[in-house]
Amino acid sequence: MFSQRLPMSEQRNQSSRSGFSLMSVILALAVVAILAGTLGPLAFRQMVQKKEQQTQDELAAFEKSLLSFYDDTGRLPSEAEGLLALVQDPGVNGWNGPYVSGEQTAVTLEILTDSFGGQYIFDVTPATQPTGTANLIIVSPGANGNLDSGSLNQTWSVNGDSDDLQITLNVGPINRDNILVDRQEMQALALAAQMYFENETMFPTSLAELDFSYMDAGVGQEAYVDSWGNNYSFSADNLSRPHVLRIFCRGPDGQDDSGNDDDLVLLVSSVGPGRKSTLHLLKIMQTAVDLNGSTNLTGDWTTDASAFGFGSAFVSDGWGTAYEEAMSSRTILSAGPDANYLTSADNIPAGVVPDDTPATPAWDSHGSYTVGDVVTHNGSEWACLQIHQGGGDPNNAPGIAHSLWGAQ
Repeated sequence: MFSQRLPMSEQRNQSSRSGFSLMSVILALAVVAILAGTLGPLAFRQMVQKKEQQTQDELAAFEKSLLSFYDDTGRLPSEAEGLLALVQDPGVNGWNGPYVSGEQTAVTLEILTDSFGGQYIFDVTPATQPTGTANLIIVSPGANGNLDSGSLNQTWSVNGDSDDLQITLNVGPINRDNILVDRQEMQALALAAQMYFENETMFPTSLAELDFSYMDAGVGQEAYVDSWGNNYSFSADNLSRPHVLRIFCRGPDGQDDSGNDDDLVLLVSSVGPGRKSTLHLLKIMQTAVDLNGSTNLTGDWTTDASAFGFGSAFVSDGWGTAYEEAMSSRTILSAGPDANYLTSADNIPAGVVPDDTPATPAWDSHGSYTVGDVVTHNGSEWACLQIHQGGGDPNNAPGIAHSLWGAQ
């Protein structure tokens, strides 16, 4: 049997066509390999860049949320509370979250990890290089999953060359704004306390004594709470003359630093409100005395006040010291803020003393002096600041020994 065979020319043509198709396949595979080698890394880099951007966006959102948390509560979350404090109330006063939007369960899970699946590192009061750049740092390990810029409770390199993604938080600008607000609130408390003093001749010993009559405390007594969630405190010295009130704020760190560091302290004087009420009452009393010249004064205003129809409110001045009389001029007078008639410069009227008040003694270089003793020297009155012996030393004289004498 014979098989059919194609003519030689056709065989060559067919062979030629078969070889071209194989070459095309080889070329196509080569192109694919080249494209894969080029586009694969490019696609991977694009994926990494996308995840980096997503992580950066999350970090930026955390920054805003943490600042809101700080503004509401007066502090940042602790390391133990971490980022979960943005979605779950850690039991801190003022918390007004959640500060991150989204479905609660999903947000709780997602807030702890970056777009690469790595866990965020949350470090409060971190050590950084450069130093002092942050109150808090949040770090993503980045694409390689390793922390290359530092570690928890160690020094972090800020804005370094690693692929870690970071955000640093500085609450300084918020603190500066809050301090201005708190100073204004303390001034408002001082004004209310002075109004209280004007009526009561003493400062309030607690904030609650200002309620309603002198100050609107606001919702939740917010007028008595500073920007960091701590109550202002009062410390009234109603025994010294003049009376002094100390209004105290613990500042950004929430710690009592005895008036130092970041504490805010406002000292409130009783001189203004005491003088205001004293002048008002003296004007009324002196007018009555002047209009009733035939009514004799006994030298004891506490007794004479009732003879002129005055009640107990007209017996003591605005600092709680009993009024006295200068009978020779029929003048009713106050000892002034220091409650001492001998220091006549601050008496009301100034310079007037009761008739039975002894003259202020002159300074004696050999004298013995205790705190509060008043002397005259070179035409001025001076009060002793510490116990001492003159010893005949002219350097102990008022006006020279400033640690021993204070001008009145």
